[in-house]
Amino acid sequence: MVESLPDARLKEGSTMQVTRIVAPDEQWAERLVHFMYLRRSDYTNCNWHHNCVRVLAGEHQDVSHDVFFAGLLDGDIVGTSWYGAPKDTLDVATYGRIITHEDHRRKGIATVLCALPVDEFRGLGGRAIYLGTGRTNPARFIYERLGFQHYNYIQDAATIMRLIFSGDAQAFENDYYRPGCQTALRPIHAGDLARAELLFNLPLWAVKDSSLGIIYNTPFEGAFFDILTHIKQPTESGIALVTQPDERMMGMAYTAAAPGAQTGQTHVRYLEFLVHPNYTERGPDLLAATERGSGAELFIARIAAADRDKLAIIEEAGYHQVGRLDKAARSHDAETDILIYQKA
Repeated sequence: MVESLPDARLKEGSTMQVTRIVAPDEQWAERLVHFMYLRRSDYTNCNWHHNCVRVLAGEHQDVSHDVFFAGLLDGDIVGTSWYGAPKDTLDVATYGRIITHEDHRRKGIATVLCALPVDEFRGLGGRAIYLGTGRTNPARFIYERLGFQHYNYIQDAATIMRLIFSGDAQAFENDYYRPGCQTALRPIHAGDLARAELLFNLPLWAVKDSSLGIIYNTPFEGAFFDILTHIKQPTESGIALVTQPDERMMGMAYTAAAPGAQTGQTHVRYLEFLVHPNYTERGPDLLAATERGSGAELFIARIAAADRDKLAIIEEAGYHQVGRLDKAARSHDAETDILIYQKA
């Protein structure tokens, strides 16, 4: 669905046409993808780009609600924005793809387009919206004016920001991850992006995903599409632990092939998982379901010695420690050993 929104007057006096595009849309797909990614060689082959293609082609329309906004001058796209939310709940969202054409910066284009996803998602009854950006990105100041706040960390010039629409952030997270809810296991899908982003960016673990290098305060956003790419393979598995009936994600696990996927290691899979501490008791069931969905004979997991809740889960699930990497995970103010577990 395509909708023309009211024109916007820019700083230098020109008038920008604004268009709202609800995915999927064949008419706008090629134009949007070309503007956002194909012009940038460093983005063209990343999973974040390929997922955008899939979104606009309609591959995720059953599970993900994705809305793009485009600003145009003389019929040409000069800026974009987007938000994506789980279609079944519309409670949390990821926000981004904020891009302004290099020839049209400092005209106020981003200011106009950044506000549109926030206002629309708030109007849908959304509770919180999240984004990842560079600390030195000028758009950060626009996000701050919209009410986004940095949280938990700023590391390696990157930051995750969140906007809670009602109440304070701690109260929201306490409610979102409240214990004692009924849970279910199901396959991970593309609509889980925002849910996974909330979980992975909690400052509760030293090593969140060893395979993808999500350690200590490494932001998690585009990495979700790397996980989706893994589990699309027929020999891999990805399972979510969600509350019922509101589908809040309390955990997720997936398998990934050994690096290089050489012939001699096709029977081996690395197991990655996170489970919120309020639901640690469901961790072994989550791992067992993930193992059953994989074709592996041998599973390897790398767990930080500091992550006692993950250690409790992996040992309860029948894994045995076979090695230790001394001080293998480090942040600016902490470090920990990584323990290697396996299960055959």
